[in-house]
Amino acid sequence: MARSKGHKGGKGGIAGKGRGKLAQAFNRHKLQDQHLKKVAAKEQKQQAQKQQQIKNKNKSKHSNEKEDDDNNNNNTNDVSLSDKQHVMATQRPFIPFGQHEHVLLVGEGDFSFALSTINSGYILPEFLIATSFDSLDELIAKYANVEENLEQLKAKGVKIFHDIDATELIQSFKLTKTFKKNKCKNKTVLGTDTIDLILFNFPHSGRGIKDQERNIKIHQLLLTNFFNSAFELFKLLKSNRNYLVNRSVSDSTASATGYFDSSNNINVTKSKANNIENGTDKIAVTLFKGEPYDSWQVKKLARDSINYKVKQSGDFRWDAFPGYHHRRTNSMKTTTKEASERDAKCFLFEKFDPEKHHGKKKKGLTNVDDDEDD
Repeated sequence: MARSKGHKGGKGGIAGKGRGKLAQAFNRHKLQDQHLKKVAAKEQKQQAQKQQQIKNKNKSKHSNEKEDDDNNNNNTNDVSLSDKQHVMATQRPFIPFGQHEHVLLVGEGDFSFALSTINSGYILPEFLIATSFDSLDELIAKYANVEENLEQLKAKGVKIFHDIDATELIQSFKLTKTFKKNKCKNKTVLGTDTIDLILFNFPHSGRGIKDQERNIKIHQLLLTNFFNSAFELFKLLKSNRNYLVNRSVSDSTASATGYFDSSNNINVTKSKANNIENGTDKIAVTLFKGEPYDSWQVKKLARDSINYKVKQSGDFRWDAFPGYHHRRTNSMKTTTKEASERDAKCFLFEKFDPEKHHGKKKKGLTNVDDDEDD
């Protein structure tokens, strides 16, 4: 009995020892597994941190590169702007008339352009005639500063006219074609018997036509009528001058080489009489660049209507006319975009002379083009 118990007890002790070893092995395996998992997790975390650091580094590098690019672009823009300002500062603006030329301005709005040309010294006041299509009352209703501008111009000696239609100049000025009745009337009205240049800045019908094709045709008609009107005025003044010269010849005790023109109080020679007949009268038109203005084909209109050709053209420099404000035809408002931000060009026309235009092109102002018709 006791043996039997001893046998059983021995067998159970051996089994208990076996189970203990297995438990220890399992625990070791479990601990090892946990350790490996911790190591793996730590490595994974370190790897993730490393990747994040690389990502942050690349992001920072890209940001710095972008900042450098932006700085470079800003520097480039600054350089471009500086270059543009330098060019404008060193380049003479294109002024289509001389200081001692008799100039007629048509289509003035608030008369700020006329005032700017005087204040800038581009023309002497006594040589300028400034006109508006509107009456004085209409101008005052439209432009707050027009009275002040007009007062300054009149004080300087500029001749001012209102209700002058650029397409009917002779009729608007009420000039005479019958010199026998009043040979000096035209000179009395205008203050001169000679006009060297007629300038129309930014011609516009003022109708606000939205249909593009119709708008183009209306303005082509406006320009054509203006060219014809200017041409007729030049022709009338030439005829008037020639009449005065011929009367002076017949009424004076002229020598073989010349005579005294009492109407102008100057000595006039035969060669001058010929120059009066053959003088070149100029027309200038300033337009914005782009459409619909390009489609007006101003050069073609001048050629087809009065056989005038572009002598020169140049960019219209807003900075060359301080105080000048381009206004809409029918209001105090400027155009939809600030005029000073819009590119414009001035075309100077003269009567076509085949011999003259077959000669060499002039070289000079960098802001001036020697144009050929399209």
